[in-house]
Amino acid sequence: MGALESLLAVQDLDTAMAQLRHRRDHLPEQEQLKACLARLAKIDADLAPTRQQEALFTKEQKALEVSIQEIDAKIAGAEKQLYSGTVSASRELQALEADIASLKRHRNDLEDQELEILVAREPIDATIGEAERARALLRIEETADRAAIDAAAQQIDEQLESHTAERAAQSNELEATLLAAYDATRAANRGVGAARLDHGTCMACRMKLSAVYLDTIRKSPSDALVRCEECSAILVR
Repeated sequence: MGALESLLAVQDLDTAMAQLRHRRDHLPEQEQLKACLARLAKIDADLAPTRQQEALFTKEQKALEVSIQEIDAKIAGAEKQLYSGTVSASRELQALEADIASLKRHRNDLEDQELEILVAREPIDATIGEAERARALLRIEETADRAAIDAAAQQIDEQLESHTAERAAQSNELEATLLAAYDATRAANRGVGAARLDHGTCMACRMKLSAVYLDTIRKSPSDALVRCEECSAILVR
């Protein structure tokens, strides 16, 4: 293989690697993951007001539970005093019984309030439960998408590694000046540094070269470095 043919092989590998990198950056699985994460974010955003209401109900319910426990303790203490025999005066006994009755009424009121909260939060709990089930399914989908991305990326990376090694082997066959000229052209020309000249057409830009320029190329030595007059790609004849 001549030097320019080796250069064209390097170009083919560079093009293939550029395409692989583009594929790696635009995997369809990444779009699927992006859509999945967007749905998860929407669930969280839609659920935020419901979560706030749930937190408020929970706070109120815990406060009621604490109050009920405190009243139960007071009732237990009063009943213990009532039945201990330490209080014998009729008026004091009546006062204790009245206190106990009042505490029990207050406890019943608090229990009714707690029941109202439990009833009020039923639809909220149902909404949160449904959202959590949807969220769990999306988390499974997210895990699958991430695994698919990793697998696809690994496959591409293996191809890139193989192409990189092959490019190094092809590059070793080129003179340093020719390779440097190619690399500079490729960097300035959207990744195209060399192209075949096919029946007077540059296969990089697909432009038909002028008859005068083609005649100049034909008269040049076979190993001369010639470029496309349109895109400046090194032409392989």
